[in-house]
Amino acid sequence: MFREEIYPDNDIDYHLIQIIDEKKLQLEKIYDDKTLKKIYINEVLLRGSVLSKKKPKSKYRNLKRNLLNYLDCHLQIDSNTMSLKERMAIKQNFLSISNSVMESEGYKHQGIWIFSSLFGLLVDLALYFFDLSDFYLNAPLFFLYFLISGIYKEKKAKKNGKLLQT
Repeated sequence: MFREEIYPDNDIDYHLIQIIDEKKLQLEKIYDDKTLKKIYINEVLLRGSVLSKKKPKSKYRNLKRNLLNYLDCHLQIDSNTMSLKERMAIKQNFLSISNSVMESEGYKHQGIWIFSSLFGLLVDLALYFFDLSDFYLNAPLFFLYFLISGIYKEKKAKKNGKLLQT
């Protein structure tokens, strides 16, 4: 069972990166590289560095605390024996909360272009069924636009180092 550690506010506000680095070293001693990828350890470090720069520090304290609790959870519970469902639940509880902050900083999620292109496909199908597709010669233009745009944005984010794996 996971036991949440209590971190002083001052440590969370001013020493977050050092605490994450210490926990990363502990996790590297316990797990192999394959398991560390499943834990998204570099993603946590990236989120920690972004959150530590955000001000006012007290506003983002709970998000920082969630990052530390995520690492503590993997230190206390053996990640090798966790099912995919359990790992996803832990990720959802602790990491996904900071997605809006990461997106406001210009970070993009990997593979999001799939959903945007499906939206474009739905628009194209709706136009086809309502017989409005004659205006653009029955070509899936919205699908192609969202597909190309999404892939371009993902490649640009990867090039700039702003691509989130989670």
